[in-house]
Amino acid sequence: MGPRPGDHMVDWEDTEATISNLICDEVAFLRNACMSGNAELRLIEVQRSRAKYGMLNEAQELVEVQASLKAKIAEIHRLEGQLALLRSGQPAKVDRPLHTRQRRTLLTIIAALCAHAGIDYKARGAAQRIRSAAELVGAPIDDDTIDKVLKEIPDALETRMK
Repeated sequence: MGPRPGDHMVDWEDTEATISNLICDEVAFLRNACMSGNAELRLIEVQRSRAKYGMLNEAQELVEVQASLKAKIAEIHRLEGQLALLRSGQPAKVDRPLHTRQRRTLLTIIAALCAHAGIDYKARGAAQRIRSAAELVGAPIDDDTIDKVLKEIPDALETRMK
């Protein structure tokens, strides 16, 4: 039995909905950025003009430039917030190093969460599974970093179980 006549229409509607959502997101971002007075938006307009007249090698370059610009604007807003906080006289948040007990507690929590998620932190591939989970929440972590942390878990568990 082949595809039903409505299958193509459903696929087309899904594609159109995805495109519409992307356009709405872009419009909202640009409107917000324009209202904020970001001069960096001129770069987007220059790149769009270059794309329109065939001066860009690929359309993907425009997408990459826009993504890079969004990241830079977000960083500018973050830094502006920190600057405003400093000017207000309020103390800035300072990351303090973890004490040994705090570190062991966090490592124990990681071990417990791994057990709950069915991840054997000692097994090969555990770092990749944890990396994938971190990416799902929008916080990518390098496999080597995860491996280093996972190697500290047995010692932390041993001291907590004494």
